[in-house]
Amino acid sequence: MPPTAASPAVPACTTRPRGTDMTERALLIGCRTGALRGVHADVRLMDSLLTPLGFETTVLVEEAATRQGIIDAYRALTAVTTAGDTAVVYYTGHGARLRKPGWTRDTDLPDRLQYLCPTDIHHPGGTFRGLLAEELSLLQWELGERTRNVTTILDCCHAARMSRDPALLPKADTRPAAFGWNAVATAWRAATRAAPTTRAAHAESHPSVVRLVACAPEETAFELVAEGLDGWHGALTGTLARLLCRPGSEALTWDRLIALLRPAVTELAPGQRPEVAGPTRRFLFELREEETAGALPVRLEGGAMFLDGAELFGIGEGDRYAIVAPGSDRAAPPATATVDLIADGRARLRPDATVPARLLAGLEAHPVRVALGRRPVAVVPPDHPEHRRVARELGRSPFLRVSRGGEPVMATVALDDGLHLLDPYGAPLLARPYAFADGAAGRLTAGLHQLARATHLRTLGSGTGTARLDGDVAFDCVRLLADGGEEPLAPSGAHLFNGDEVVVRLHNRSSAQRYVSVFDIGLRGAVTLLSTAEPSGIGIEPDGRHELFRLPASHLLAGVELYWPDDLPAGPPRPETFVGIVTDRPQNLSLLAQPGVLRPRTEPCGSELQSLVEGIAGGVRDGRPPTWREQVRYAVRRFDFHLHPGARPAEEPPFAVDERPDLSFRLVAPRSAAPPPAHITAGLRDLTLHSGPTLGTASVRIDSLVVTRPGTGHVPYRAATHRVAGARDGERLPVDRFPLYEGPVGGSLDLAVWLSPDDGDEPPLDQLLATETGAGETARAVALLATADVNTPGGDTVGAVATLMNACARLLSSTTGQSIGVFRTTHLPHERYGATTPGGRHPETGLLRAPDLSFAYEIGERLEGGRRSG
Repeated sequence: MPPTAASPAVPACTTRPRGTDMTERALLIGCRTGALRGVHADVRLMDSLLTPLGFETTVLVEEAATRQGIIDAYRALTAVTTAGDTAVVYYTGHGARLRKPGWTRDTDLPDRLQYLCPTDIHHPGGTFRGLLAEELSLLQWELGERTRNVTTILDCCHAARMSRDPALLPKADTRPAAFGWNAVATAWRAATRAAPTTRAAHAESHPSVVRLVACAPEETAFELVAEGLDGWHGALTGTLARLLCRPGSEALTWDRLIALLRPAVTELAPGQRPEVAGPTRRFLFELREEETAGALPVRLEGGAMFLDGAELFGIGEGDRYAIVAPGSDRAAPPATATVDLIADGRARLRPDATVPARLLAGLEAHPVRVALGRRPVAVVPPDHPEHRRVARELGRSPFLRVSRGGEPVMATVALDDGLHLLDPYGAPLLARPYAFADGAAGRLTAGLHQLARATHLRTLGSGTGTARLDGDVAFDCVRLLADGGEEPLAPSGAHLFNGDEVVVRLHNRSSAQRYVSVFDIGLRGAVTLLSTAEPSGIGIEPDGRHELFRLPASHLLAGVELYWPDDLPAGPPRPETFVGIVTDRPQNLSLLAQPGVLRPRTEPCGSELQSLVEGIAGGVRDGRPPTWREQVRYAVRRFDFHLHPGARPAEEPPFAVDERPDLSFRLVAPRSAAPPPAHITAGLRDLTLHSGPTLGTASVRIDSLVVTRPGTGHVPYRAATHRVAGARDGERLPVDRFPLYEGPVGGSLDLAVWLSPDDGDEPPLDQLLATETGAGETARAVALLATADVNTPGGDTVGAVATLMNACARLLSSTTGQSIGVFRTTHLPHERYGATTPGGRHPETGLLRAPDLSFAYEIGERLEGGRRSG
């Protein structure tokens, strides 16, 4: 049933219809697939936001949100749109991307193909039903040709990685659907052939369309249970709703919105940074543009001046503004004014001179010296005797404000027998609390200042306008392996471990000299300059390269060693970030590496970046006067990751077909929307042997290992061996099903299959493994899996599973003389351990193909009384 416009989860918005003669339409698409839970609530929320603004909304969910349904509705919107109309297209759901496999000869195709996932994406039959990025761009282009006022909002992502919090659910599809690469490649070729060649150079992004996306292509977007909203919502959608419902939101431009939206989303989901592109100086859903960045309208009331939206824009007492009349010289304002009171969501201005009455209409306030932005901090419980004193101390800070609830916070101060400082997820940042004593609140505030400054740097965006830096400096990170090899790391979402070494590689792909400063933002807000050899930035010539680090004498690659501070309590992984700031001239940014030190103000240097540097260190920033001429251009690059307190788990042996989800999901499994199966049954089906390097005989053995953690008192693994004699190349084996496991399940379900020649005399795998589980490393792994909390995955349990897999591979190789890993997968509780597809079959159609074996496998839920479901 389609969502309704009204929802009790929606906050009361103060935005009002803008009064236009043109038609305003919105196409709201919600595709709930996989484990997503908040899609329909997202659509209801957007409907409730846009309808009061005068939008006519069309809602697509469930069977209406198929691939063809979305295309038809998009084209219908385009058909009725005329010049001057306003159009919004909103999508919430899964995105996905397929990497081009190494075996393909499709040299004309991109390395990755990205697409949205309509509600029929997983229908069986092998047909690709995704909506390719190229198709979406063409639809957007055609709509942009009908009217200039188009906004596209995409709350999805294409990279599936887990964050540190199991309550965050990625909005990218984590499992291959019922189609292969060839089906996607065929659809891509058809889409590119259909695109008009005259528009090919522009079809990726129409110049008049505003595009708001949940994150960059390599990042992961999440949905979660959001503060102040009932139930599950996308982090982007829920935060956008909160901002649009605050007083003063009618003064937002897209530039201003993203400056508020990005840090708010990042506090909810570290590593997710919304992006906006297109004509971003426009006011929301309008063609009207802001003439001067940062200016706020002044409201006159009873002879006093006010700025609306004090909380929304982070206005605080002591902020100073230039009061400018329309058409006047902004470099010589008739007055300046200081904020002397914040009340009822408004900021009162105290001018230092009388503004002539003839200039009062349409006054604007331009920032001169204002707080860099106040981060919300929760102080709980509200009835604690020390609550008022602590809140008053924090309220005086230019960096902080006390949260009134219903919003994500940077940190929490928990009051009991002392002052406990907690991160946004409630994990302690200190081994011991601050004692209630003279100066304790001040020391706590200083610690929160450090976190706030680190957050500002973590969310710093690249220069815009005259500060925009064209050209490209690649910022790549790799993990050094014990054997001297390297593992490339994704720019966002990697899970790393205590003792890992990371190399930062810089490559100046521009045609001019660039300067790069690299910082590490640590687990508790410490900011460390990594590029210490050149405090004003590492100078890199065109096409030049630099690595952090190489040892000075031997020139050996060493990397940056990651470590977990000794006095930081162990627990779930925590976010850490490397930030690279690229400038077009030398800039000493070492001030950023001195948190907690308030430097004296210096004369304005004309660099917007330098103003930010001073603001992060000192708590204020300057509005750039229009007379400044010297301008430093800059860009920001990031590497976001989660650091685990323990050592890295061992690697597993190789498998020909490896369908395990990203390691992050095995380290931090998403919470299940409903109770997962308690008992399952698993088996192999439709096996066909192929002539390959392993088969020197017609007799083979198929060995399997299933590992799960149903709880104390259960053996956490099951090994099985099936022997096949007289097998012929290409013929399906006469056995209908090879059983692998039947019994209780918990934590995760790990499945591995090996194929080996068989002479009939060697012991089965369960007997071989029994010789290793009595003592030593394998015995310790079994003991850990038998007692580990089934609801808490982590590095230790992943490492224990790897120990069992390595033991089996070693035993089979030494016993049979030649064995290959055929298949490996992991299923998690939020996927119902794989008992989700029709009949529990994987893949739904066709077979999995390894060099020597084709097969399918099935997982079903075992119900009471022995009945099988799925």
